[in-house]
Amino acid sequence: MKAFTLYICYLLFLVSIVGCASGKEFTSNFKKDEILVDGNQADWQNKLVADEDESIALGFTNNEQNLYLCLTTKNRMRMMQILRDGFTVWIKSPTNSKKTIGIKYPIAANNSEPGSHQTLQRSPMTNENPDKLLKEAALKQTEILIVNKDLFPLTALPIINKEGLEIKLGFHNDEFVYEMKIALKNFCNGEYCADANAGDQIEITLQTEKNEMNRGDKRGMGQGGGMGGQRGGNRKPPEGGMRNFKPLDQLNYDIKLNLASDKISK
Repeated sequence: MKAFTLYICYLLFLVSIVGCASGKEFTSNFKKDEILVDGNQADWQNKLVADEDESIALGFTNNEQNLYLCLTTKNRMRMMQILRDGFTVWIKSPTNSKKTIGIKYPIAANNSEPGSHQTLQRSPMTNENPDKLLKEAALKQTEILIVNKDLFPLTALPIINKEGLEIKLGFHNDEFVYEMKIALKNFCNGEYCADANAGDQIEITLQTEKNEMNRGDKRGMGQGGGMGGQRGGNRKPPEGGMRNFKPLDQLNYDIKLNLASDKISK
């Protein structure tokens, strides 16, 4: 009997591991009207799910043509991590791994650019105007880099492009805001879009580049290792205060997203 009980416990343990590895499940909201991608979370009221462990809040909305993503954080270290180390949204094709793409923006600060790393490495505790810092950093980010699942660069798109891919950063109500719009499969104007349609399920990973300095590791900085993830959550992120300045691990956040459909929402 004892052996049987241990076996059952072992099976439950395996199930818990698989459940955590599969990522957090989200359901997108359906919205017929276009969302203005302006780096402002005003359009996302009551639509963001908070994760206290990762110091972020997330929301997804789609219509028949486009998918919208909003990420916010009040944590200055998370904001600096995204700006300094770079941020990638992996959109994984449910049917064809060759169509999995990584959308890199902001791109990791380049040491060859005068003042770029010095500006972004400034301690957030001494920065009295994060909005100004964000604008200064955004001026250096003139391209969106598209890579494949092996991190091989496919193309670099201007911020305003014919693909219909829009990304905007902002700082409002003491929150850093990342907004993105990407075309769905049947309404793709080019090669780079989400390989899914309204009503489908798609996997997404949100990832900052791996930086060993974030954890005080003296070995220096490393690069992001492609796709991966951690668990999600639904608790309120921490408010402002000194605890917002403690080092953070690399963000590596897996999501299973159920895209909404006009037919489903009726």
